[in-house]
Amino acid sequence: MEILSRFGLVISLLTWALIMVPTKGLGQRTVQLIPHFRSVQISGLTYPTRQVTISSEVSGRCLQIYHDVGEDVSNGSQFAQIDPTFVKLELEGNNLARQQTRRKLQQDRKTLQRFTALREKESTTQAEYDEVLLAVDLTEIRLKELENQQARLAETMARHTIKAPSGWTVIERFVEPGEFISIGQKIATLGNFNVLLVRMALTFNELEQLKRQDVLYLSVPDLAKRVEVALSQVSPSVDPVTRKIPIELIIHQDQVIANPKLRGGMRTLLELVISNDQDGYQVPSTALISSYGAHWLVKADGTRQQVVLLDVLEDGYLSVVAGTGLQGGMEFLANPQTLP
Repeated sequence: MEILSRFGLVISLLTWALIMVPTKGLGQRTVQLIPHFRSVQISGLTYPTRQVTISSEVSGRCLQIYHDVGEDVSNGSQFAQIDPTFVKLELEGNNLARQQTRRKLQQDRKTLQRFTALREKESTTQAEYDEVLLAVDLTEIRLKELENQQARLAETMARHTIKAPSGWTVIERFVEPGEFISIGQKIATLGNFNVLLVRMALTFNELEQLKRQDVLYLSVPDLAKRVEVALSQVSPSVDPVTRKIPIELIIHQDQVIANPKLRGGMRTLLELVISNDQDGYQVPSTALISSYGAHWLVKADGTRQQVVLLDVLEDGYLSVVAGTGLQGGMEFLANPQTLP
């Protein structure tokens, strides 16, 4: 606000010092049209840069929730623990089955060695040898099946510990310890508040003015501070309700660290100074000729230019006008009412 106030003061001083040019024909001085600058404030709320909802991939009774709403995820990114009792039992059974199968495979291979020697001496039939060879192959296949089952059970065991992104903050929690959790059930919603986003909607002229600025700042009224931001995203579409262009401004992590009270859901203000043809031009009010609600400016050659009065500033000293064909720098008589 302080910068805008100073900028407005400079503009006002420039306006008060309108260029006065002597005119030979009518013996009067002229004034030049100066673009009218208007200050706009666009508000927006802070949001996390990313937001996710974590769900359970297994079912079971919830034993523990490690983090509550508003807390940051730590503890090695662990968020919740689901009872893994039945998976542990299956893993123990699989371990015993693998041990049994390995011992059987060792015995089958010894038998195969003996039958191989007997077959070389033609002391056994080919059918008996094939049966022993088949038994070895089937035992090897069975061992691979058990090893695959063990890997699947270990993965299921790991998924009984529900994890969340480290450093993210819990926004909402949907379960409590002791509840039974089903597959696909929502556990919690978390957001990354280490970097913040601010969503706004701007007109085309406001967006162009925003892009022209080298450094962008947002005011945070609740903290009475300003934070540096950057333009993150510009929508290629237009909001059908506001008919403005949605944008996202990003508050980087260094700014969040420097302002520890800055958090999600805080109101921010973007302050812009805009000037375009639709905003009109400033002239001294003495340069206007008015009659029955109509207004004119008078050129140096005496011809009149009809204008529309948009606003009156500086206690009536300045007028903001618009009209077809008006351009900055055009000259009009400073006080046409004194003409004979």
